[in-house]
Amino acid sequence: MTLIIALMAPTQAILVSDRRLTENGRLFDDEKNKATVLFCADGRAAVAFTGLALAPTERFDTSRVLLQVLSQAGLQDHLLLPTIQRFTVLITEEFKKLKIPQANKHVTFVFSGYRYAGSMAAPVLAQVTNTVDMSGMFQKSASEEFRMWTPREPRPFVFLGFGVKLGVASANPERLKELLLQQRPAEALVNKAVEVIRKAADSPRSKGLVGKQCMSIVVPLQGPVFCNYHSATVKNQIFLPNSVVSTPNAAFTSQGTSIEQLDAAGPPLVVPKVGRNHPCPCGSGKKYKRCHGRAPTVRIP
Repeated sequence: MTLIIALMAPTQAILVSDRRLTENGRLFDDEKNKATVLFCADGRAAVAFTGLALAPTERFDTSRVLLQVLSQAGLQDHLLLPTIQRFTVLITEEFKKLKIPQANKHVTFVFSGYRYAGSMAAPVLAQVTNTVDMSGMFQKSASEEFRMWTPREPRPFVFLGFGVKLGVASANPERLKELLLQQRPAEALVNKAVEVIRKAADSPRSKGLVGKQCMSIVVPLQGPVFCNYHSATVKNQIFLPNSVVSTPNAAFTSQGTSIEQLDAAGPPLVVPKVGRNHPCPCGSGKKYKRCHGRAPTVRIP
C-alpha cells in the first residue's frame, strides 16, 4: 500500500510516492514502480497509485494496466482532463474483469499537473478511486465503479496524503505545508516529502506497509518535467517512472526503464541523502556536497 504525497504550488506540481509492494502485510518487493508521467496535447501530469498492485493468479499488473488504459483513454482527442475522465470509465471496466474478492480491489490513482490553453495554464489535481464513498469515507469493500474527484475550489497550495496515512501524523507534515506557503523550490519540497514518507515508514502505525525507496516527479508550470529516484541505501541502479505520451503526432508508452552501473568497481549511482558537509555514503572520502550531492535529476522534455 503506497503512500503518496501530492503538492500543488503556483508554479509546480509535485508527486512523491514510495515503492514498497507488500503481500498479506509482508514485504514482497521494495522497488515496485507505481509512478508515471502523462503527456497530452494540452497538458501533462504526474500519476501515481496506491492499493492493489498485483493479482498474480489473474496475471494482472496495475502498472501495466494503467499504461494501457491511459493510452486508450487519450486516443479520442489527446486532451488531459477528458483523458482522465475516460480513464475513470475504462479502468472501471478493467477491474470488473478481475476475478478476485471485491474487498481486495481497492485502488486510488492520483493525477497532478497542468493543462494549457494558449498563454493560460490551469492546475489539474484529481484522484480516480473506488476506495472512498460520496462523503469521502474509506469503504471496507471497494466499489465496482471508479469515480473522479477534484477539489471544489482549486487552491494554490494543496497537501494530500493517499494510501497508508496512519504513520504520517508522527512525521510532522505541517512543516511541508509551511514550505509550500513559503514558495520554496522544488528540491526543498521533494526532500521534505521524502523525509515525511520515510518517517511514516518508521512509524509502528504504518505496520511495515510504507517503504523508504521513493520516486518523485516535478511538473513545472513551464519547462521540462523532472524526476528523481530516492534510495535509502547505496545502489548501482537508478529507476525512472513509466511514461505515456498521447498527442496527435506521437502515442507510445514506456515501462520499467532504469539506468544501471555495469562497472562493479565504479562509484555507485545512488546514495542516501545526508548533510551537505557529511562524508558521502559512497565511501569516496569527499563531502556529500562535493560528491553525490551534485547528482542531477532526470529531465523529461
